[in-house]
Amino acid sequence: MTNSYNKNLSKLRRFGQIGATFLASAAMAGLGATPLAAAEIMGVRVGRHPDMTRVVIDLTQPAPYVLRYDEGAGLTVVLDGAGAPPTAAPLATAGVGVVKEARIDSPGMIHVAFAEPAHVKRVFTQSPDAEYAAYRIVIDLNAAPETPSPATNPSPVAASAPTPTVVAEAAPAATEEEGPAFDDAAFADQSFAKAGAAGGLFDGVSVNGYVEAEGRVFTQDSRDGGQKNQTVSVAAEPSVTYAWNGGRQAITFTPFARLDANDGERSHVDIRELKWVGAFDRLEVRLGIDKVFWGVVESQHLVDILNQDDLLEDIDGEDKLGQPMATLSYDSDFGLFSAYTMTYFRERKFPGPDGRPRGPLLIDTSQTHYQGGHDKWHVDWALRWSHAVGPLDVAASHFHGINRDPAFILGLNSAGDPVLIPRYDIIDQTGFELQATFGGLLLKAEAIRRAQPGENQIAAIAGFEYTAFNILQGSSDLGVLMEYLWDERGRNPDNPFEDDLFAGLRWTANDVADSTLLAGAIFDLDTKTKFVNIEMSRRFGAHWKLSLDARLLLSVPVIDPLYPFADDDFVQVKLQRYF
Repeated sequence: MTNSYNKNLSKLRRFGQIGATFLASAAMAGLGATPLAAAEIMGVRVGRHPDMTRVVIDLTQPAPYVLRYDEGAGLTVVLDGAGAPPTAAPLATAGVGVVKEARIDSPGMIHVAFAEPAHVKRVFTQSPDAEYAAYRIVIDLNAAPETPSPATNPSPVAASAPTPTVVAEAAPAATEEEGPAFDDAAFADQSFAKAGAAGGLFDGVSVNGYVEAEGRVFTQDSRDGGQKNQTVSVAAEPSVTYAWNGGRQAITFTPFARLDANDGERSHVDIRELKWVGAFDRLEVRLGIDKVFWGVVESQHLVDILNQDDLLEDIDGEDKLGQPMATLSYDSDFGLFSAYTMTYFRERKFPGPDGRPRGPLLIDTSQTHYQGGHDKWHVDWALRWSHAVGPLDVAASHFHGINRDPAFILGLNSAGDPVLIPRYDIIDQTGFELQATFGGLLLKAEAIRRAQPGENQIAAIAGFEYTAFNILQGSSDLGVLMEYLWDERGRNPDNPFEDDLFAGLRWTANDVADSTLLAGAIFDLDTKTKFVNIEMSRRFGAHWKLSLDARLLLSVPVIDPLYPFADDDFVQVKLQRYF
C-alpha cells in the first residue's frame, strides 16, 4: 500500500507513445537542427502539385530526424523524440499522386508508402510564420523513371548529411488541392522560401517553449481533512538551443518551473535538459542532463527506467526529471547500439502536507536510505539495441544501478510522527520491446526481468492498437487499444496491475486545431478496481492549446493497493501558450 503513490498511479501514460527504435544517430539538422524536447507531431499532409507530390509533416517545434528511402516501396521519417514523448495520435492520409498512404505508425515514426516507384526530389524544413504556426519537414517526390538511374541510392539518408536530395531552394507554391482536405494546398498563400541553409541545416540560436496556467479540482473531500479540494498553479518550460557546424553539434538548455498555490512541495524547479549533442557520421555523443524514453505499450511503463518520474506534475508518469548522463550511440546496419553512463541519482519528490493526491502517511525524504551504503553519486549504466526489420521494431536493453522506484520503511520524523522513509535498492533490469505494424493494426509487447535484493521479478504487457481511418466518411480516425498486464508476484504493494486488462479509445479529428479525445481504463480482474484516464485537447489559433484531463479511481475495495487514493479523483484544465 505504501508504494502505491510512487508506482501504482504512474501507469496510464499518453496513448500512442513509443521510444524511437532507431534514432537519428547522425541527424542534427531536421527543422533547424535543434534537438529539442517534447516535439509533437501535429499531422501529416499530402498534396499533388504540377510537377511533384508533396508530403508535409507538421511539428510543434524542431526535432532531429532521419529519412530512410526505398524507391520501390516508400520512405520512413524517424524523429528523435527520445525522452520527449509526443502526444499526437497515429493517423493516416489517403493516397495522392505517387503516395499510396502517409501514416504515423508511432509518435516518432512516419511511414510513406508509394503507389508507384518514386524519387525524393528534395527535403527541406520551415519555421512557423504569420500564416501557419507549425514547424514543417517538407518532402517533394517525383515518379521514378521506368529504368532507375544507376545513381539512385536506396540506403538511409541522414538529415544532417548534405546530399543531392536536400536543397535550399524554395518549393513551388501549392496549387488547387486534389487530395484530402488535410493538405498543404489549404495554405496555398504561404511561402515555402524559408528553407534555411542547404539541406535544411541551421546554425544559430533557436528559442521556444510554453507557459501555462493550470486549475485542478478534486471531486471528493480528502480523508486528511486539512487538504483543499482545488488548487491553481502556473508553469513555464522555455528551451534554448545553439547549433553550429551545420547543425551537427548543438547545446540545449530546457529549464522547468512550477508555482502551486497550495502545496509548497509542488512548487519546484528542474533542469529538463542541459546537454551537448554531437553527430559524427554514424556516431552520436550526448553529454549533460538529458531525457530518454524507452517503450511501446500504452498502459504502464515497464522498460523505461533511465529518468526519474516527476510525480509532482502528474500521476500518469509522463513527466520526467532531467538525468545527468553520457550517451554514445552507433547507428549500424544491424540496428542502433547505445551505451549510457549516469551519476547523481535523482530522488523522487512527493506532495507535502497540503498536497493531493497522496497517501495517509507523509513521506520523509530527509531520511532517504540507499542499499549497501551507496548514495546518489552511484554510477549507473545501461546498454540498449534497437532495430527495425520489415514490419517489426524490436529493442533489448539492460540497466544496472539505483532503482528509480523506491521501497518504503515505516519510521518516525523529528516530531515523533509516523512517516514513510524511501529506500532505494541496486537492481539489474533486462528489458525487451516489440512492435509489429500491419496497416492500421499495431501489435505491442514489453517484458522485463528485474533482480534486486531478496526478490526477482518478471512482468510483461502485451496487446494491440487498431485504428479505423476516415470514419463516417469524414477525416477523423478512431483507435481501439487493448492490453493485458501481468506480474508474476501477484498482488503486491509495489504494483497493483498484476492481472489487469487495459482498454482505451482514441479519437483524432485530423483538423488544423489538432483536436483529440483519449479515454482509457485499467480493470483489475481480481479486485474489480477501475482506474480511468480521460484526456482532451484542442489548439486555438497559432499559439494556444487548451487541455482537459480527468484521473478517476472507481470501485476500490480496501484490499486493493490503490485504496489510500480512492478519494483523490481529480479533473484538471490547462491553458498553454507556445512560443
